[in-house]
Amino acid sequence: MRSTRFTRHAAVGALTSALGVALTGSAFAAVLVVTNAPVAYPHYTTIQSAVDAAASGDWIMIDAGVYPDPVYITTPGIHLRGVDRNAVVLDGQHQPANGIEVWKANDVSIENLTVHDFDRPSLDGGMGNEIWWNGGDGSGTIGLTGWRGRYLTTYSTGLLGGYGIFISNSTSGSLDQVYASGFNDSGLYVGACRDCRARVSHALVENNCLGYSGTNAGAI
Repeated sequence: MRSTRFTRHAAVGALTSALGVALTGSAFAAVLVVTNAPVAYPHYTTIQSAVDAAASGDWIMIDAGVYPDPVYITTPGIHLRGVDRNAVVLDGQHQPANGIEVWKANDVSIENLTVHDFDRPSLDGGMGNEIWWNGGDGSGTIGLTGWRGRYLTTYSTGLLGGYGIFISNSTSGSLDQVYASGFNDSGLYVGACRDCRARVSHALVENNCLGYSGTNAGAI
């Protein structure tokens, strides 16, 4: 069942103040809170359950904590934001999976959190992407547009982490204040886009097989 949706005309101010964040955007956007704390207001205990309940334009605010499950986003226009880059942690615990995958969903933003140790099943296997805006196979059309990532940390402590932040077959997006370390492919990837129109700024990428990869990328 869909949880109660908070509009900005009701309880949003109190909730976002309690979580230490400020929102911008539509006055009709809803805020869905993810927390493991014993709070009195409606909330979700997993990020995926909030994503599944969100509509385009909604904000998903994630409280401090460790969240072990992967997240799969197919709804366009949602905004995923942690309250603290270092305290909101998606810990893959070396399971073979992608950490956060945005599948052909336009205008999805991810901000202010850490994702680590989602692995490939083998050195050359699939998965193992900590944060992935996935526009599909690149067969002639751009899969998604309007991607954005800010204040993101990704790292791998083993040998099977594939990509830190991975943007494929996508256009018109940006990364700012990002970190990637320990991956057996590249820390940052923007590629498979004929006219990428992407901007990467304030990025620290270290201890990867490749720092940055732009395979099959056009204008960046």
